[in-house]
Amino acid sequence: MKISFCFIFLFLIQSLAHAQAGEWTWMKGDSLFHQYGHYSHADYGTLQIPSPTNEPPARYSCGYWNDTAGNLWIYGGVSAPADMWMFNSQSMMWTWMSGDSSMSITDSVIAAPKGVYSASNSPGWLGYGFFTWVTPDNHLWLFGGNYKSIFYDVNNCLWQYDPTINQWAWMGVFGPTHYGIKGIGDSTTMPGGREECNATWTDSIGNLWFFGGETTVDYYHNHNDMWKYDVHTGI
Repeated sequence: MKISFCFIFLFLIQSLAHAQAGEWTWMKGDSLFHQYGHYSHADYGTLQIPSPTNEPPARYSCGYWNDTAGNLWIYGGVSAPADMWMFNSQSMMWTWMSGDSSMSITDSVIAAPKGVYSASNSPGWLGYGFFTWVTPDNHLWLFGGNYKSIFYDVNNCLWQYDPTINQWAWMGVFGPTHYGIKGIGDSTTMPGGREECNATWTDSIGNLWFFGGETTVDYYHNHNDMWKYDVHTGI
């Protein structure tokens, strides 16, 4: 009986010793700050081709997603181009997927009608915290952010990205702010442009939800409102 007890005790101690919870592991990237990665086309790598030498530039307040296949995505951000990157946590490699590889600041490009994908579409340079979602069909969505690092120039466009065709679709402009009737949505209710927040959720049928954020008209205004976008009706 004592032998059995000692065996169980030692087994538990050993199990706990191997369960090292609460540890961080540096997985990739530079150990110094302000590392601007590779801006020339050659160093950026080849579009849509993963490489162990690919590495996105340092950035602040970019958009980010974790898709349904477990890949990690980033877009834009302060001090970075209007670029889209995907990171595969199995191969530990970045892939430059689309967008600009220079530091030129560009506006959004809407080259197709609302809801239509186009290789020429681009949300443009965005930063300062925009809302992002992943829907069950593995599409990546973004809304808000700040254009061109100019005060009071907050984006109010909604965009949808399909990784299978590597293209963006512009889903419409949702500003200026119009609340309408609480709990009842129609084509006139709009949250207006938002920034500096990413409190977002996707519900069981793929609708997009967000809370709060900041608007800038003549000054900064923080909000505590909740909004839902119906992906099926576009309202």
